[in-house]
Amino acid sequence: MKSSSRFRTLRSAIAASAVALSCTLSWAARDFTPQAGTWVISEELDGKPGRGLAIDVQGNTFFMQVFGYEKNGDATFYTATGQMKGNTVTAPLMQYQGGRSFGGDARDAVELGSPGNVTVSFANGLQGTVQFPGEGPVAIERFIAMSEQFVVGQLSPRKVGRQLKVVGLDEAGQPAIAWDAVLVRENLGLFQITGKSSSRRLECSELPQLEAYICQGQEPEDGSAWVASAQLRVVGIDIQGQIEMREGETSRRYALIGMGISAGGAGIPECLQYQQIYVQTGPRYCGGPPVITPSNGTWIITDELSGKPGRGIAVDVQNGLAIAQVFNYLADGRSSFHMGSNDYAGITTTMALTRYADGRYFGGPQRSARAVEPVGEMQLQFAELNQQRLDANRVAGTVQFPGELPQRMQRLALEPDSSSHQGLLGQWMLIFLGPDRTKPSWQETRFITLSRDLGDAAASEDGSVQCKRQSQEGLWLQGVVCEWWRNDRSELWKSSFMQQTNNRSASAMQIRDRHGNLLGLGDIPLD
Repeated sequence: MKSSSRFRTLRSAIAASAVALSCTLSWAARDFTPQAGTWVISEELDGKPGRGLAIDVQGNTFFMQVFGYEKNGDATFYTATGQMKGNTVTAPLMQYQGGRSFGGDARDAVELGSPGNVTVSFANGLQGTVQFPGEGPVAIERFIAMSEQFVVGQLSPRKVGRQLKVVGLDEAGQPAIAWDAVLVRENLGLFQITGKSSSRRLECSELPQLEAYICQGQEPEDGSAWVASAQLRVVGIDIQGQIEMREGETSRRYALIGMGISAGGAGIPECLQYQQIYVQTGPRYCGGPPVITPSNGTWIITDELSGKPGRGIAVDVQNGLAIAQVFNYLADGRSSFHMGSNDYAGITTTMALTRYADGRYFGGPQRSARAVEPVGEMQLQFAELNQQRLDANRVAGTVQFPGELPQRMQRLALEPDSSSHQGLLGQWMLIFLGPDRTKPSWQETRFITLSRDLGDAAASEDGSVQCKRQSQEGLWLQGVVCEWWRNDRSELWKSSFMQQTNNRSASAMQIRDRHGNLLGLGDIPLD
């Protein structure tokens, strides 16, 4: 969706406040970030077509596309953009007309007007409420789906293992521990926590309908610290849970946040390049193609990003299934939406798109919609051509609509400084590598708060850690290199990663953004 004048004004307001944010970081009240993707109205989730929400929250900026219906039954869409105040946002719904149809000539849309405000409140990263014009507040929830191939086929991480990277937050909500973890399948699920000097195995029972695990540990005979219990839930690439550690009579509980890095072959040393992307089910062997989970949320066509209203794509890839809503226009200029889905097992998916009609309009009676018109197929490819080969990419790719040639698309950045060094400000878990890899301790995990924007770098308060973007023309992913001067600044350690939406990779995980918002899912149901 192209940015409207209203959206550009919002961006200017955000930029005006960036100077203060670059100097001080006060942790905001929001202790979660809503997961980007498809959300549904809980009471309307009946297995039939109906209304839905494509929600995208980056920092404090909220963007939502609503697919709904007119009183006459026509499918239409609305957008809402605003600034989060705590866990809630109220913003005007905007409708458009006159934009480009499938196979039609390029043309910008114009604002048609607003039916009123919408209010969205979140309880955590997966649940909340919405109130549309003429209606009372109703519960909404993140739509969770799994393909059959994911559940029972060879693509399932339950069959090939899943590698996790988790951070434990103490009672004050600050990071205290960082672990690599492996979920492997034997007679029972096993949750293995690995660290510098210890490895703990827990026996786990699985709740497959939630992809959640309840694990119990065994006290070691040597009296050392041990993991007594753990609960965790895997939601897309996000990991949320809690863990109890004991040492003697002392017991400590930590809230877990993290992400699924990979599964299968990505654990093989020769396949470590796959750890730099979010493979949802990793190759069984190095020769296999990567299976990448793109950055879910709002995507736009690069050539149509002109500052005027236009088309947009809500991408949602989870658990071996790709879902997409296309917000576009009919040949007569009316706004509409088309939806499709298909199994997803690589970097490319092709799905049939369908238009719907006769669903519920704002303030109208409950009613399900019906499919009225198949319009052809859409292909999505999440890859970039780099040195004559295709590289998987979470934030860029190509789309081919029915009746059109392939076009470049990119993940929409909602906050204006997302590509500047201010976009690196916040709290991080970074893995640094020392200059001498022959030493036993040549790798170290550090929790760092980048609170200062130096113009050409983001830095910690004391300046001992500085992170810089490595801009390379033509690359969608921006490399970031962080330098840490340790031992009285006599020794230089480095960490590097690829900057992406929500900033997660195998060597770096952003814990809080520059506004202080925690990037986990918060207090979600774990069982």
